[in-house]
Amino acid sequence: MKIWVLLLLVAAVSAKRFTKCELARTLKAAGMDDFFSVSLAHWVCMAFAESNYDTRATHFIAEDGSTDYGIFQINNRRWCSDGKFPGKKDCPFTCNRKSSVHIFSL
Repeated sequence: MKIWVLLLLVAAVSAKRFTKCELARTLKAAGMDDFFSVSLAHWVCMAFAESNYDTRATHFIAEDGSTDYGIFQINNRRWCSDGKFPGKKDCPFTCNRKSSVHIFSL
């Protein structure tokens, strides 16, 4: 259930670069501290390593033609749909440069 809450939260966030504290507060408010036994500090660290806290970050992967989107660099081949790959049926959200305003682009 928390993942869907987070997805809704993520969808509501405008494209931006968070500060470390802003992201920590946002994730904590979404109940992400200890989600899947992952601490809030680890979520924030992962966001920094993947995107420097930037919700608009993208990374093209030449080896398979896929793209990672958003603050956690969610991959369009595996999770979200951008029209190039269908994504997963259990994750019915889109990811593309125009909609990568989501925290996860999850």
